[in-house]
Amino acid sequence: MIQTLACDPGYWEDLQNGCQRCEYEGCICTNGLNCPSCLNGFYMRNIVCAVCPNNCLGCLNAISCQTCRPGYTGSVCEHTINCALDNCICTPESTCNECKHGYYNTANNCTNICFINCLTCTDKTTCITCKQGWYGTSCEFTCSEGCDGRSCNKMDGTCSCAAHFTGPKCDKCVLGRYGMSCEMLCSNKCVDGSCNKLDGLCVCKTNFAGSKCNQCVPGRYGTSCHKQCSDGCISRACNIIDGNCTCLVNFSGDTCEDCVTGKHGLLCDKTCSTGCDRNGCNQMNGSCSCVEEYTGPTCEQIRSNSSTTCIANCLTCNQTNGWCLSCASKHMFGFTCDFECSKHCLNQSCSINGDCHLGCALNFYGKKCDIPCPNKCAEVETGSRCSQENGVCKNGLTGTSETGTLENKSVETAGIVGGVAVVVIVGLVLAGVLVYVRTRRNQRLQSSEYETTQVRSKEATGTDLHVYAGLDER
Repeated sequence: MIQTLACDPGYWEDLQNGCQRCEYEGCICTNGLNCPSCLNGFYMRNIVCAVCPNNCLGCLNAISCQTCRPGYTGSVCEHTINCALDNCICTPESTCNECKHGYYNTANNCTNICFINCLTCTDKTTCITCKQGWYGTSCEFTCSEGCDGRSCNKMDGTCSCAAHFTGPKCDKCVLGRYGMSCEMLCSNKCVDGSCNKLDGLCVCKTNFAGSKCNQCVPGRYGTSCHKQCSDGCISRACNIIDGNCTCLVNFSGDTCEDCVTGKHGLLCDKTCSTGCDRNGCNQMNGSCSCVEEYTGPTCEQIRSNSSTTCIANCLTCNQTNGWCLSCASKHMFGFTCDFECSKHCLNQSCSINGDCHLGCALNFYGKKCDIPCPNKCAEVETGSRCSQENGVCKNGLTGTSETGTLENKSVETAGIVGGVAVVVIVGLVLAGVLVYVRTRRNQRLQSSEYETTQVRSKEATGTDLHVYAGLDER
């Protein structure tokens, strides 16, 4: 059996004579003459090995050392250091035992630099630990600003959160905060108190508006936008803090909720009686304090020295003929206050001639509020669909925002025709009442004599006795 010999590098195995030195110095050979590779300290030059520069443990050529002997550095290991470089942590024997942070390769006296964000590494791109605030295989990712101490797990970036941050990587704000450092508070008008982390934008609660919900929707004001701007404000727009606004005609006050002196009604479009004193009248019902020669709730009646006793239904009456000038019940009207006001009058209250002086219930119009708004009128946010004066649709017809269409004008015309018909009917009823009253009082005067009496009475007392004169004008 042939015994296989194990020869040292630089020797080759001769089966007859044992291990023999290679022919060329520094070669690792398989026979006496070949030289396929070189020993440490040598490099391949042409077909044979040449000696590396002094102090090189390995080199690529005569001018480029891969590693130096301990205590040397440089491209050809030409400099003596005795472990004096700042990159090495040295042993008592002045050899480079460990690299300082940011460097690697003790064999080369830690002259190799780690990737920029590495604290320690094994080569250029493989980091063992990262500098504070970085993570990843090559420490290429930044830890979240929300990480406590700006320190996170090297592998996945998870961390313990600083104040106001949340999430596995602490990259989100806790509920109700936003900003790069989660230092700003979301508006308390945001739904659920949450908003966009970057800019604070959110979905608003009811009655609030604006990108950060710090405004009221049009027509609202107050800290919670719970108050409505007055109907007297132009375009129903007012200051979101105190409700102050610019007033429509006939309205006054900081918030335009009052009528100017001398006006009353929901729209401040009715004039107080000439019998009211200089303080004006109640803006809801027109009642007032009378000057000396006037009387009645709204001071429309001129006082008389006559002592005629009014009938039970009257609150006040004409002192010449006893006809009622105002009724004891606000729900009645007529010469003897024996007709009921329209149920569509506001509070079912009307004047002595049956007109709804406080206005109409929702969606009715006309002096007696007995005509419903046209069915085709579009709905409005508050109030009636149509004008209580003439029945014109406030918000146009259903399916259109225009109020001046031909169809809407025809509705207005129909309302006027209906009003004329009502006047005719009321005139017939009042004629019957006149006959009834005259019969009770056994008056046999002719119509011409009655009118003459009215004129004479008016000249004598200064009182307009024919309280229904306005009906003929309708």
